[in-house]
Amino acid sequence: MVKTKKKKSLEFKKKMAWILGLVMICVFGTMLSGENVQGADVRLVNPKTITVNVRSGLELLDTFGPYIKVDNYVVTDNMVNVEKADIHKISILPQFGYSIEAKINGNIVDGVEEEGWQVYTVAEADIYDIEVSKEGSSIYTVTWAYDDTFGEDGKVSNGSVRIISAIMPDGSNGIENVNDQNDKGGLVAIKPDSMVTVEIKPDYGYQFVAGSLNGNTITAGYEVSTFTFIMPRTNLHLSALFTKTDDIINTDCSDVKSGSISNGENVVNSGNIRLEVKDLSENEVAVLEDDIKENVGNDVVSAYLDMNLFSVVNKGNKTDVWENQLTELTDNLTVTLNLADDLKGKDGSFYIIREHMEADGSKSFAKIPVIYDKENGTISFDTDKFSTYALVYSTDDNSRNDSDNNDNIDNNGNDATGKNDNNSDEKATDTKPSNAKAPKTGDTTQVMALVIIMITGIIVTVSAFKNRTNE
Repeated sequence: MVKTKKKKSLEFKKKMAWILGLVMICVFGTMLSGENVQGADVRLVNPKTITVNVRSGLELLDTFGPYIKVDNYVVTDNMVNVEKADIHKISILPQFGYSIEAKINGNIVDGVEEEGWQVYTVAEADIYDIEVSKEGSSIYTVTWAYDDTFGEDGKVSNGSVRIISAIMPDGSNGIENVNDQNDKGGLVAIKPDSMVTVEIKPDYGYQFVAGSLNGNTITAGYEVSTFTFIMPRTNLHLSALFTKTDDIINTDCSDVKSGSISNGENVVNSGNIRLEVKDLSENEVAVLEDDIKENVGNDVVSAYLDMNLFSVVNKGNKTDVWENQLTELTDNLTVTLNLADDLKGKDGSFYIIREHMEADGSKSFAKIPVIYDKENGTISFDTDKFSTYALVYSTDDNSRNDSDNNDNIDNNGNDATGKNDNNSDEKATDTKPSNAKAPKTGDTTQVMALVIIMITGIIVTVSAFKNRTNE
């Protein structure tokens, strides 16, 4: 009875060893022959890595499993390894019940149906950009909202969007009879392949620095805040990422170390402003100083400054901008300058003489009061014109920070007063001089692991066979 049990136990162990060995061999064979073992595909003699991007129409595809292949190799994380060849076959799996068409690298490609997949034959390339659309569609819509109607992918915040035009390749109008744009959002029907011109305008204090719309490449136009893109063969929920940004002061002078701006919203309604402050050259000072001295009497000119103001709107990235010089404003801008150490702690007061070239070609000179912070060494003043400024120091009590006693002078005898508001929340800050991984085709780690599994399976199987033979 005991021998019988031992014999049965031995036979059971032998059978399990057989089964284990066969399983290991099968696992190895399955993994080695499976679809596209990325990074360790021993079948590829002359491998090539291709990038595949589905630019639009992803919602039409069956994305619950593999939904796009190149030469029957599954695309993973937008990458796939294939054999180098002059042509490739791209297979796309639509959702059940959908008939699709594809535009690959800008060209509409005819496909054939194979076991539910749409297969497209294309010329060799390193990158395939694919736009998928419903077969037979001829008009698509662009929609957006200034609230959460369409979710985050269709929301525009801190700015506005306006479709200006859509022109077909033959020059005809690409906008259909649906064109509803208002303060709540927009719905515009556009023919595919139209060149669409859109205004993407940030609010004051914001910039458009994400240069794409739902994956569609955009190009900055000549006019401020205008961009163009090609209408894809799919409906678009348009969103624009506007980033909070500060106004800028660049200082390049010996008597001013840094500065800030407030009330910028009084000056522009989009983007930001940039103030450039630098010393006047010796030649410029020589031309100007006689006129300035006539307006300051015995007071001392501490610095001659060239101050230029610009409106700045980014072109969909952080480096390229539209800029426009502003010489005369409709409202005052408050400027605060942080003076050099030798101008701090003085017992007297400061004021500014501003020289400005008027529209008729005449020069005007205005005396502008300032608020001097002796302890911190800053001056603040309001101004609505930007050109040449003389910073003047006075020890006369009558010239101190009492705007009622500060006469504002120009060549025509006109007043040019300004007022200060140092409580503004908007401040500028100083500006200082400012991938997807490809699969590793040469990685042999997975291959070695598979070989070890196979050898182990063979050893177990052979051992079990010998034991059975020796019984």
